[in-house]
Amino acid sequence: MFVPLLTLQLYLNYNKKISGYQYFSSIENINLINYNLYYFKSAIQSPEVADAWREAIYDSVYFEMTPKAQNKYLKDIAFQELRSAPIQYGIYHVLGGIRGMFDPGRFDLMTFFEEEDGKQGFLEILNGNKPLSSLFKHGYAYIYFVDTDCHCKCV
Repeated sequence: MFVPLLTLQLYLNYNKKISGYQYFSSIENINLINYNLYYFKSAIQSPEVADAWREAIYDSVYFEMTPKAQNKYLKDIAFQELRSAPIQYGIYHVLGGIRGMFDPGRFDLMTFFEEEDGKQGFLEILNGNKPLSSLFKHGYAYIYFVDTDCHCKCV
């Protein structure tokens, strides 16, 4: 019983030493920038603006930072963005949760087959960035049937 707890605690301490955070997942800030805020900016401004914003964050200085400094840098940028439009982001986040009910688990399945770049999936269609026919262009339409089937059995 103590082996899993000890293993978890060792991992959390190691993660804190490397990233500055004792969370189980230290990619929270990366996901906030690369997905949540990226799609938010795409929705309220444009995908081109969101691409330019994300590229500006990951400049050469970013890659010279330590992992701990990178985490702090990303967190500061994310909170600055969130503070600039808290109500808009809150509404977008709630609507994203509703949209996610139509597409649960797809992100995990897509990352198993290839790197997620935001150009696949049903959420992209629901966000109005692609036509419904694009679902069948990548040859991954079967993932929706497998994913839906898995969720029906689990619930």
